[in-house]
Amino acid sequence: MGFLKKIEKKLENAVESLFAKGFKSKVEPVELGKKMVLAMVNNKVVALKKVWAPNEFDVSLSPDDDEEYNNYKKELVHELQDYIVKEAAKEDLSIVGRPKIIFKKDDNLKRGQFNIEVKLSEKLKEEISDTKDGATQLIPIDLPKVGEGRHYIQLEPTMIQYDLKDGKNMIGRSTTNDIAISDPSLSRHHIQIVVEGKEAVLEDLGSTNGTQVNGKKTKNIILKDNDVIMAGNSKIVYRRADG
Repeated sequence: MGFLKKIEKKLENAVESLFAKGFKSKVEPVELGKKMVLAMVNNKVVALKKVWAPNEFDVSLSPDDDEEYNNYKKELVHELQDYIVKEAAKEDLSIVGRPKIIFKKDDNLKRGQFNIEVKLSEKLKEEISDTKDGATQLIPIDLPKVGEGRHYIQLEPTMIQYDLKDGKNMIGRSTTNDIAISDPSLSRHHIQIVVEGKEAVLEDLGSTNGTQVNGKKTKNIILKDNDVIMAGNSKIVYRRADG
């Protein structure tokens, strides 16, 4: 039985009672759980002694689905926490305590749509960054140098940075992109950022899961320093270092 099939089977058993009570949301807990686990695995942080799993999950739902979930959130959160902890152990990921799962209403989402954002808690970030007394230390894998007076992006929570060249910068899942990100929620060619002088323009390339900038869905936008881009489940911060 494949990885996703195992996930589906376990979650089906865990949430069976919800459907028996008349759960009618178009966002099925089984699908939600699968995406949460995949987001966790794809956003792991490699340190010297351990590989850490994100321990905070923000789940955004449409107003209709959020209202439906209100009757079951407490029970579902408990089941998802148990499941995430077990799956993290199977993937040899270290996770601090029970993950924090918060459901949010997003008026920009339609019924059946959802977004998942995963991150490390501030406490865990401090532990990973602390190099004293043999504590774990973040390994800067493939960390390109960022020059002054240049545009760059930073992936969260890994803090890996990539320079953006003048002209088009293709970003997506495929290795043919200028910047390839291993995240199944991304389209093969998800977005492009076009740099011209001091200006950088983001364009969604017809992606399946869409693109948001600072929480708002967008197809084309001029970026500002510190703008937060959500491409699928990947969190990307745009930065400009003026020289």
